[in-house]
Amino acid sequence: MWQVPQRKLSRANPTGTARTRRVLKIPELRDAFYHNFASSTMLLARLSAEGSPVFAYGACSGAMYSGLVLHNKALGTRVSALLQLLVAVSYLFSAPVVGRQCDECAGDSAALSRKLALGWAILFAGFGLLAADAGISSQALGLLLLGLGEAFVLLPSYPRLTLACPHRPGLVSAFFNGAWALGQALGPFILALVTWEQAEMVASCCALSLAGLYAFLSVVQG
Repeated sequence: MWQVPQRKLSRANPTGTARTRRVLKIPELRDAFYHNFASSTMLLARLSAEGSPVFAYGACSGAMYSGLVLHNKALGTRVSALLQLLVAVSYLFSAPVVGRQCDECAGDSAALSRKLALGWAILFAGFGLLAADAGISSQALGLLLLGLGEAFVLLPSYPRLTLACPHRPGLVSAFFNGAWALGQALGPFILALVTWEQAEMVASCCALSLAGLYAFLSVVQG
């Protein structure tokens, strides 16, 4: 009597079909990898675009802070420190007002873009006054404008980042702080290439360009 030969089974392959099932999963894993890679790349691009104002202001202010004391060497360190304090004072008074306005339009990209355009316009004037170097009163006014402009640039940037990456507050915070820290770190290197007055003029031109860009975006998004 003839018998059909039995397939020898093992503990690693009890049914004789495990290897086949494993091969069938490879295309699915490949498709999932490509999908996750594309999604991560697009997310990174969106966060980079929305976080660029934070980086730009970090670089401009980093150059200003690192060179102001040397620029005002004749006035002394104490006077320069008091002048820098004007930025913080202006920001502390304006930030609650700007923050409340941002809360009212947190989901409106056009409204947030208008605030960014206003902020960069204010920074254009502030950096311009610093570049003019017309005396201590001009510097004081320019630094006060920097604090006000900082509120209008940094505070709307955070809700714009949350719109680009909803339901992931940890990632948004990490990207926001990372862009700011990177800008602050690179800012002082600008002074290795140009003078302090030239750095402030470059910052003023950059602020004017970004003010025009966000004014255009506010019209398109509206």
